[in-house]
Amino acid sequence: MLIRLTHALSLMMLLPSCGSLGWLAKLDGDDDKPEKLARVTMTASAPLQEEAAFSFTGVDSCAHDAASGLLLVEYSEGNRRLTLAVRDFQTTPQTYRCAQAANNNDGAEDVGDLYENCMVEVAVPTAGGSTDTYSMHRATTATKRFAYDDACTIEVTAAEGTLRGAFTCAGMAQTAYHGRPRNPVALDEVNPEVTAALAGSFACKIHKRAIASTATAAAPQTFTTLRVEPSDPEAKIKTIKFPGTETCAFDAASGQFTVAFNAGGNNLTMAIRDFTTADATYDCAQAANNGSDADDVGDLFTTCSVSATVTNPTSSKGDTYAMHRATTAVKPFTYADPCHIEISVAATAVHGKISCDHVPQTHYQDLPRNPVATDGVHADVSAGLSGAFRCYLIQESN
Repeated sequence: MLIRLTHALSLMMLLPSCGSLGWLAKLDGDDDKPEKLARVTMTASAPLQEEAAFSFTGVDSCAHDAASGLLLVEYSEGNRRLTLAVRDFQTTPQTYRCAQAANNNDGAEDVGDLYENCMVEVAVPTAGGSTDTYSMHRATTATKRFAYDDACTIEVTAAEGTLRGAFTCAGMAQTAYHGRPRNPVALDEVNPEVTAALAGSFACKIHKRAIASTATAAAPQTFTTLRVEPSDPEAKIKTIKFPGTETCAFDAASGQFTVAFNAGGNNLTMAIRDFTTADATYDCAQAANNGSDADDVGDLFTTCSVSATVTNPTSSKGDTYAMHRATTAVKPFTYADPCHIEISVAATAVHGKISCDHVPQTHYQDLPRNPVATDGVHADVSAGLSGAFRCYLIQESN
C-alpha cells in the first residue's frame, strides 16, 4: 500500500528543525528546484512495515487566529496532505505535547473536541489512487471510537513572521483506508491494527486571520468534560461539559493551584499543593487528620484534591463526591483509592486530566450524607470521576 524507499532516502528526509529555508532546497543538490516547505517520513506498523517519505513545495494554510489562539497549518500536493494544529499558540519557541481529547472517545455519536493542545494528521497515497489517513483522533462519527495513548510533539523553533519547526509522533492510528473510515481502528483480536510513526519538519510564513469554526481544527466547544460513574448500578453515568472557568489561580506565596468550573449547578473543583509549571502527575490523598476527629476536618488533603457536585434534574439539588470532608457535619471516613491529576502547562494555559476511583458521596441532595463509608448496615455510595480540563492562570500573588 505504501511505496518502500531506500534507507538512505529515509535518512535524508529526517531534517533538522531550525536554520534558514535555504537548506530545504539545497539538500536536493539543485538550487533551481522548488523549496521543500515541509517533509514527512512515515514508518508503518506490521503487517506493512514499510517506509515512505514525501515533501511539499506549497502551503494551503499557515494561519494564526489571535482571537481563539489557534494555529492551523496545512500542506497538500496531489493526494498527499499534512495538517498540524496548535491551540493556545505562543509567539515564542515552544514544544507542544499533542493528545486526543478525552471526549473524542466518549460517545459513538459525538467526536467531542477532537484533540488537546495540538494535533498532527497525514494522508498518504495508495496504489489505487486513493488515500490512507493517519491521525490521533477521529474527525467523524463514521470512524468508531479508539484511544490514542502514544507520544506526539510539535516543536516550534521560530514562531514570529516565519514559522519553523518539527514534529514526531508514534503509533498514529490509521483512521481511513482507501479514502473510507477504517473500522475497527484499534486491535480487536480479529482485525490487525495499523499504525504509523511520523517525523518531519515544516516552514511557512504566518498569516494573521480568523479561522472558521467549521474547520477540522476549530477551537474546542468546551473547556472541561467530567464523567461521573456512580457505584449504584441503577444510576446513570453522566458526562458534564463546562463551557467556561470560574477560577484558575496560582498563589505563588503558598504554592497552591486552585481551579473550579461551574455550570447549571454542576461543579468541579480541584486543588494542588506545591504546584509546578513543569508537566507533572499529582497523586491525591485525603489528609490523615481529616478522617480521625469528628470535631475537626484537619488539613483536608495532602498533595491534591478533587470534588464534584452533580445536580439532580428533578429537584435541582446536588449530590457531592469528594475525597475528604470539608465540614464536621459529615462524619469521619477514610478514602484510600487512587486519584490522579495530570498537568501540562504552556505559558498561561493549563491542560489537565483527572482520574479518581470510588470517590465517596459526602452530600446527598445538598445534605451531609451520614455515614459516608460502608458500616455493614448502610450501602456505600461512591463514583468514579474522570475527564479533561483547560484553563488559563488568571491570578498570581507577588
